[in-house]
Amino acid sequence: MATLKITALPDVLNGSVLLPASKSISNRVLIIKALQSDIQVENLSDAEDTVLLQQALANNDEEIYLGNAGTAMRFLLAYYTIRGAKKTLKGSPQMHERPIGILVDALHQLGAKINYLEKENYPPLSLSPSQIHGGEIYIDAGISSQYISALMLIAPNLPEGLKINWPKEKVSASYIKMTAALLQYFGASFNMHEDGININFATYQGKSILIESDWSSAAYMYAMVALMPGSDILLKGLGENSIQGDAAIATYLESFGVASVYLKNEVHIQSKGIYPEKFYANLIHTPDLIPTLVCLCVALEIPFKIEGISTLKYKETNRAEALKVELAKLGVSIICTENTMYYEGGAMLCTKEVILHTYSDHRLVMSFFLLAIKNQNILIDGVAHVNKSFPAFLNTISHLDFKYLTL
Repeated sequence: MATLKITALPDVLNGSVLLPASKSISNRVLIIKALQSDIQVENLSDAEDTVLLQQALANNDEEIYLGNAGTAMRFLLAYYTIRGAKKTLKGSPQMHERPIGILVDALHQLGAKINYLEKENYPPLSLSPSQIHGGEIYIDAGISSQYISALMLIAPNLPEGLKINWPKEKVSASYIKMTAALLQYFGASFNMHEDGININFATYQGKSILIESDWSSAAYMYAMVALMPGSDILLKGLGENSIQGDAAIATYLESFGVASVYLKNEVHIQSKGIYPEKFYANLIHTPDLIPTLVCLCVALEIPFKIEGISTLKYKETNRAEALKVELAKLGVSIICTENTMYYEGGAMLCTKEVILHTYSDHRLVMSFFLLAIKNQNILIDGVAHVNKSFPAFLNTISHLDFKYLTL
């Protein structure tokens, strides 16, 4: 897998960027479309996760391979149970280390027949034909919101509807809200409250939808602009009233001197090079922003305290541990507890080439790119993993006049 090395930087960033479509919205819409074929989708994501999900939905084979696409694994597991399908769901070795037992247990409560083929609570899985009608379940919401979203997406097709109860303290709540917004858009009837949601039996409405651009990908552009004062770029396909929780990056980056001006279906961002003395945030509901903000702060030597990191261990890799280990190669000390990450400041020590390992994780590749902007002795391995969410990342940085080699 290729290693990336920046060879030259632009003085500032100028121009416009066409961001990828949101894969989070795209993946949810694909499941809804599979349940209601009379839906027209524009600007579907070309991210690897979405492509794998789309291929799986079109695949009549009994065995389905999903690579490292966690959302696809979880959404399809729920989808195939209401289809009464006989399926085997497999993935990459990393996928087989990502827990799914909470969703399996919830589907078992509804009458689904699902078995583990290797390790308890983890893929691969086999599904036997079954009929589920709905009802009421309780689910642990402390590991992944995707379990809840998977159930929410199939709930309108259950004859008895579905009442999902969860603890008041849940993680990644912004993604549950995203799923609810899409259910509402496509005509589902539900009542959501602090500790659960009651979704009624109702047929999804056939409508068209234009998928908005991806705010998670926009976060890297915001951080690059913050690192390069005087930068002025236009991000296309984004709106001020997004259903994506990661739109919060615009608010967080205000304290880093990045101003956002919302136009029609795009946002104009500019950097003034004004930085906070310290950075604090609780990112329990937007965990995908954590690597971006960690690397931005380290690049700028800004001490931080970030809470809400407990779910990072369940991502493509243990992101908290990966950040700690790889940043230590640069002489940077990151302290991690179960739910908090600290950095007391201090410069990166990198006087000769250092390769940062990305553990097959797309978000680490793009976050480490921020460090490489500040020190071109930093090389980043596994650059092709950006295909998981932002296939055009390298083309985008080229368009912004970064020069680089892939070794």
